[in-house]
Amino acid sequence: MTLLTKVICFSIASLACLSSITQAVPLLDSHIVSLKSRTANWTNPITWDDYSLKIDNERVFFWGAEFHPFRLPSPDLWVDVLEKIKASGFNVVQSYFHWGFHSWNNQTVDLTGIRDMELFLQMAHEVGLYVSARPGPYINAETTAGGFALWSKKLKGTSRTSAPDWTAAWKPYITKMATLFNKYQYPKGPVIAVQIDNEYWTDKTAGKEYMALLEQVYADAGIYVPTFHNAPSNGQSPWSAGLGSTDLLGYDFYPIGWGDCPLNSSDWSQPYKPPYTEIVKYKQGVPLFIPELGGGAFDVWGGVGEDVCRRHTNNLYERLYDRWNLAMGLTMQSIYMTFGGTNWGNLRFPSDYTSYDYGAPIDESRQIGSKLYEKKLLNYFLLVAKELAETHPFVGNVSDKSVRDDIRRNPQTGSEFHILRHEDKTSLADTGFSLLIGNITVPQESGTQIRLNGRDSKILSANLDFLNHHLIYATTDVLTWGTIDQTDFLVLHGLSGEDGEIVLEMPHGSSPKVQFFGSSNNGKASVSDSKLRLNYVVKGLIIIQITNIDNPLTILVADLDNAYQFWRLDTHNGPAFVFGSYLVRGLSSTSGSTLSIRGDTNTTSNIEVFASKQFKTIAWNGNNIKMSPTSYGSSKGKLQGPKSVSVPKLSSWTVGYEAPERLSSFDDDDWTIADHTTTNNPIPQPDGQPVLYADDYDFHVGHIWYRGHFNATGDEKQLNVTVQGGDHSVYSIWFNSQYLGTFNSKTSATPDLIKLPSTALISNGSNVISILVDGMGSDEEGGTDQFKAYRGLYDARLLTSSSKQSTSTITWKLQGNLGGENIVDTCRGTFNVGGKYGERKGWHLPGFPATSKNNFTNGVTLPHNFGPAGIAWYFTDFKLDFPKGTDNPVVVTFDKPDDKQLYRAEFYINGWNFGKVIPNLGPQFEFPVPPGILNTNGNNHLAIAVHGLNDKDNTFAPVQLKVLNSYSFGGSSWKQVKAPSFDEKVYGSSSSLAA
Repeated sequence: MTLLTKVICFSIASLACLSSITQAVPLLDSHIVSLKSRTANWTNPITWDDYSLKIDNERVFFWGAEFHPFRLPSPDLWVDVLEKIKASGFNVVQSYFHWGFHSWNNQTVDLTGIRDMELFLQMAHEVGLYVSARPGPYINAETTAGGFALWSKKLKGTSRTSAPDWTAAWKPYITKMATLFNKYQYPKGPVIAVQIDNEYWTDKTAGKEYMALLEQVYADAGIYVPTFHNAPSNGQSPWSAGLGSTDLLGYDFYPIGWGDCPLNSSDWSQPYKPPYTEIVKYKQGVPLFIPELGGGAFDVWGGVGEDVCRRHTNNLYERLYDRWNLAMGLTMQSIYMTFGGTNWGNLRFPSDYTSYDYGAPIDESRQIGSKLYEKKLLNYFLLVAKELAETHPFVGNVSDKSVRDDIRRNPQTGSEFHILRHEDKTSLADTGFSLLIGNITVPQESGTQIRLNGRDSKILSANLDFLNHHLIYATTDVLTWGTIDQTDFLVLHGLSGEDGEIVLEMPHGSSPKVQFFGSSNNGKASVSDSKLRLNYVVKGLIIIQITNIDNPLTILVADLDNAYQFWRLDTHNGPAFVFGSYLVRGLSSTSGSTLSIRGDTNTTSNIEVFASKQFKTIAWNGNNIKMSPTSYGSSKGKLQGPKSVSVPKLSSWTVGYEAPERLSSFDDDDWTIADHTTTNNPIPQPDGQPVLYADDYDFHVGHIWYRGHFNATGDEKQLNVTVQGGDHSVYSIWFNSQYLGTFNSKTSATPDLIKLPSTALISNGSNVISILVDGMGSDEEGGTDQFKAYRGLYDARLLTSSSKQSTSTITWKLQGNLGGENIVDTCRGTFNVGGKYGERKGWHLPGFPATSKNNFTNGVTLPHNFGPAGIAWYFTDFKLDFPKGTDNPVVVTFDKPDDKQLYRAEFYINGWNFGKVIPNLGPQFEFPVPPGILNTNGNNHLAIAVHGLNDKDNTFAPVQLKVLNSYSFGGSSWKQVKAPSFDEKVYGSSSSLAA
């Protein structure tokens, strides 16, 4: 992802941004050469030229779908997403791999459990997808620190330079990933490309050396597939030539901009200038490549919600911009995001909330709809129309000048692809027109027109050889083709009600017989000069059979509804075309006389199959379907919909109150003393203060507690405190157990002056200040060391009645997650929990004894007033028993409280932190939880930690479960993700601590 917002150097008052670039590591003074050029008598299976990538010397479209496995911590479901990507015609899955996710300290690079990227590569290979790997070290991706390992915030060397300590930090991770990629690079496996870092733009020598060092690690590991880089903006990329340059060069393109979604989802502004001309201008000999094409839109705290993002970047958005890219000659792109997933735990960066749905074609609950179906229409076409991968541009002649015809013509074959759209991308006009194909004005049928309705876009094929036939032109989009039992099939799609015209070249002297079936009752055929012209109005499914020729041809013309429900299967008896299902995943067997289809249904639905007669029966998910033959050679049947399911009402809760840290009597003897006198952070600590930054003491995620002790003189009146927890962070403060309020932490690092009540001050005695910082994640890195912006306290000073600094000195201790960088739960990993008392004591885990014996209150109903400011925990257990062979996306829904209530809540399903709700910010109140985390056939434990911010009468609103939809499921089964339950030996014993 590209952070196009202004990169702000973090500063204190007028303190300038500081950098600490250490002595550079000596490097080669030229670009690291690929293994291909260093290995004699060996041919790289992956090559490229100006037109496209080639695999085994065959041109391919690199048509990628972005999917981040770290945002779906249920590995059995990775294959579900991968199958949906494959079924919709993508041939590449592109994935970020997250350094911080794999490395919670400088001794660890973990590739097990939910971090098993070898399993991910194996799954992609088995599904039949290529992989484009993006391991960073920097990935951006709206994740905390942009994917950097959080412990690297403590390094002195500037990130993304050749500083020795920075190189030593990332090298074990990249070496391990490079070794894995070598094991699975093509043809041994699916990896066909590797990205070198991400969206890095520098003219500094140390930065170029950093890129070259990364490339050296890959070369040393035997990586020979092409390397690439993606630039976040236009202009000459620093990686187009010279030190650190990559094999391929890409530019990101977010057509409607990058950032939060507009509330008016029908308002499209003109897109940003596309980067195609920049690639052509600055680097020749490579294909046009968009590693990130916006497939949705990003939303922020206080935004409009991902559903609005999805409506804004709807199927028409996909239709227009994908085809526009092709018009520019693009043959390599990946859709960011195709499946976004969830910022579970503390994965998000400060501006992002829990959902990373992104308005993507596959939503956060893994459901699909018109956006993915629209992708499928084009993807299927590109899998057969390989001539489009080697074309030159021309501008066509259209009768209505509001319509643009970008022609892509193959210089070898002469085939043409007319890509039509309105010149004004925001136009909603319904325009009828004709155009010139060769010297023919098309359409030829009197009274008919080609139509372009609003944000529609079409690809009309002309002078195209397919199978045993020659298409002179068609005014309806080609979808795919194939041969079934010696009959050729051509499948097309268009909008219902539009005129369609197809002209085919016929063998000289032939007398073809044409029959229309299906929805068309007005089809017309005419033959002249060995040319067969077919005219029709698109509606439903039209079947046109052409016989009495050497190679019989059946043309299927589907309107949009039918085309969206069309799926292609490649079997041992040729292709099979399936109409009528929510999802066709693939085949459950690849031999025999039964066509064994795997797929999903969302309702009882009709199915129509065009397949070889060698298949005597058709099975769906292992069950034979009763099929009836049609007069035109297909067979029809019915698929059963899913069984209905229900979820229990969450009516009885157990409640416990914590935050003993706020009390002056709390024993913090085992806490970390803030006694560092120096820091590597670009912002040095203030004079007279120890280093207070939480990162310097190995606490990087979630809530951080500080406790300050001082002996009063009696003249202390105010606390001058500077706290930074990231955008939208707050901190709560208590003085000698008295609540002083909750304040917004300042990303600008300006202080708050907080009055110390004289009634609470212990003159000539020991006093305690307790501060709870709600950390919202670390900043991303935009080319500086921005990600090192500190979290927690910067400065804290006591002021006297005359606003002078008191002579009293505060001694600070702090506490974050249990174990700091040496996390105790390595299954769930470093991002799952922060430093709340309940998290440190294991309250979030299944098996924790939240009973009345331990001072918890049972039988509570919501809404519930839990009293003064602090943290209340709510626990409930529920059981699910969903029918076998179904998928039922479940969300945890939070009611919105009244405006007087200010709280922040995090919830944990079976010990996994799967959402943070901030009601006064919004917009998210529904939180999907995937199977494997959620036990869909067994017991579940739900724990919710609510940080109340009001002085009193903090009231937590109701919470319920909801099933979004139900599906019969043809994918692989899942199992519960292994992770530990509560263990008193690890977390100790603890009771609820009443107010």
